[in-house]
Amino acid sequence: MTRVSNAELHSPSRKLRETTPVPSIAHLNVAIDTAGVGCGKRSTAAHGPTKRVAHRRPIMSSFLERLGQGRRVRVVHGLDGLERLVGVELGVSGWVRVTPEMVAVFSDLTGDHQWIHLDAERAARELPTGGPIVQGFFTLSLVIRFRAEILDLRGVTRTINYGLDRVRFITPVTVGARVRGVETLVAAERVQPDALRLTSSCVVSAEGNARPACVADLITLVYA
Repeated sequence: MTRVSNAELHSPSRKLRETTPVPSIAHLNVAIDTAGVGCGKRSTAAHGPTKRVAHRRPIMSSFLERLGQGRRVRVVHGLDGLERLVGVELGVSGWVRVTPEMVAVFSDLTGDHQWIHLDAERAARELPTGGPIVQGFFTLSLVIRFRAEILDLRGVTRTINYGLDRVRFITPVTVGARVRGVETLVAAERVQPDALRLTSSCVVSAEGNARPACVADLITLVYA
């Protein structure tokens, strides 16, 4: 048996360890579900001990990462839940840095190899931005990624990109800049008993720039 001295027995740190409760896994599960991040079904004392779930670790990591960025994913249930959000700003995504490598891959995929996107030395000499700029359609395509960070849509079978009503590239995004998106649900039309046509206003902004980089009205079909 390990002997404990009188000084250690009455030390403040020992008393704190003895009186501070240690949170259980069940308590962590409750905290996660309260924050609106789905981690699967949790077990409480009434339902027996908590079971380990293989995917819990990456979901927990994602949850903590989002908390660190001061954001919360909006959980929406089904078509009725979407209809109730017309006129509401759905949320703000996290920042995404657009790297030269990402721009180069997009250039290869689309065949857009203009020097304004890829030639850093020439762009530094000839462009007012002082460097290469991101393709406008690359910036536009990020609204899908931003939506995935903003909205957790449950109780639907699929979503289809139906088109765009209006797109404008207001200011260029320099390669290496960070961008993020804001989405507002403008309209939700019930085109079939089991389908909605959503119109969303999407605004993409570059860090440090007062004017938006891109504004677009995105139309999406959502099926129950």
